[in-house]
Amino acid sequence: MRECFSSPKTKTDLALTVEGKQLYVNKDMLIHVSPVFAVMFTGDFKESSQSEIPLPDKKYGDVVELLQCAFPSTKDHPITRENLDVVLHLADEYGIEFLEQRCERFITNSLKVTGNMSNKDLIHYLFLADAYDLKTATKSCTDVALGKEYGDYAGLNKTEGFEEISLETRFDLVLKRLIFIEQKAKPIASQFSKEMIMKAYDKATKCDCWSQEMYGKERGPPCSSCPQRVRHTFESLSSSVDSLAKCFPSRTQHQYMHGRFGY
Repeated sequence: MRECFSSPKTKTDLALTVEGKQLYVNKDMLIHVSPVFAVMFTGDFKESSQSEIPLPDKKYGDVVELLQCAFPSTKDHPITRENLDVVLHLADEYGIEFLEQRCERFITNSLKVTGNMSNKDLIHYLFLADAYDLKTATKSCTDVALGKEYGDYAGLNKTEGFEEISLETRFDLVLKRLIFIEQKAKPIASQFSKEMIMKAYDKATKCDCWSQEMYGKERGPPCSSCPQRVRHTFESLSSSVDSLAKCFPSRTQHQYMHGRFGY
């Protein structure tokens, strides 16, 4: 469909010059879809009287993708995994809100139809949603991430692009996972009575791995045979949550003190 813009038509009255090539469009339609172009062509700018507008630092194919997705004459041109990054970036730059919404719907729909999305694609979608403030897509990505491995050698936090996601969104993801784990752990923990736990504790304190002879102190971490290792794991998780809250006092301390992060 590149031919739609490669030559002048009856209603085209403006040429966009990209990489030395012209893309012929209707100025009124460009004003209609883009508030940035609307200001350029209706304000007191030199472009308002020009019939040819150069777009430096843009790629010809990228601008063609934008026009095909934004103009009514080619409105059926789909958002795909291949053109998503380009279209979303240019839609944000030129303020084409409805096109940003189309990109967001593509991300959320992809998450629904892809049964076992790769970590690479999930992190990339989360990065895009975070970078362009697509709140619904960000939530959908973090929801899917709950079912993914996080900290192992091939986990989400080791996936290419993870560090490029904003600190705030990465924190929200970790917090969401901790709450999810806590909720899943409650039914398991409820199966153990206080008496059972205390018996396990008493037995664990007599384990050799806790002895002063091995560690030179009163207590050490439980060995793999300790009945106490389950409790130790829960205590470690709780300690990690406490430490995480202290690392972000401005965001979480108040919430943490009032009902486990306020959720």
